[in-house]
Amino acid sequence: MCDGNGFDPAHDCDGNVIDAKIGAVFSLPCNTDVTQEDINFGCDPTLPAASYTVWARALGNPGGSAEVTTCATVNDLGGGVSGSGDLFCSLENVTDPLMRKNGQPLFQNVTDELTSMLVLFCETGFLADGTCDVAVKRVRISLFASGTEDWFWNYDNNGLRLAQLRFRSGVIGYLEVLDAQRQLLSAQLDLNATEVNSRLSAVQLYKALGGGWQPAK
Repeated sequence: MCDGNGFDPAHDCDGNVIDAKIGAVFSLPCNTDVTQEDINFGCDPTLPAASYTVWARALGNPGGSAEVTTCATVNDLGGGVSGSGDLFCSLENVTDPLMRKNGQPLFQNVTDELTSMLVLFCETGFLADGTCDVAVKRVRISLFASGTEDWFWNYDNNGLRLAQLRFRSGVIGYLEVLDAQRQLLSAQLDLNATEVNSRLSAVQLYKALGGGWQPAK
């Protein structure tokens, strides 16, 4: 993490302003823990790689939403699969976790959506009309795989006040996340109950000292 403050101008890891607009700056290694598909292109062996998970949730007032889609320029991936230098965006995107609904916002696992792309490739090439002559294969391309470049997240904001991401080293089970969220919710309920009891105690003290209300006429 180079600049974790998303409310000020973005700075690189040397402290230089790289964008006058607000934003956070961080770098990610290639993720070795993504879902496998028909054809898979993993991490570039010359680049840093690690196993980690990514979680997202929406914050702010209910009603806003956002959508995040991972995109990259795909060149020759090997194995007869080539993107010819075209821009590809994943068939998957982060939508539901970034819809601010009523109630306590919960984190959802968005590791595949944000650290890889799921695209469709024609197995033997396209016909003159642009259609595929044989079966289409689902291809999973890991973040920063060999033969790719210019990765970015396309962020479409529709009134969401704040999107929160968490990066966890290693693989964490969903039940662990649910349990942590349950404990957080329980603690918040206890805090609310304590605040209510505190206010009731203040009212009782006020009445004991002679204060009170006149009945309505």
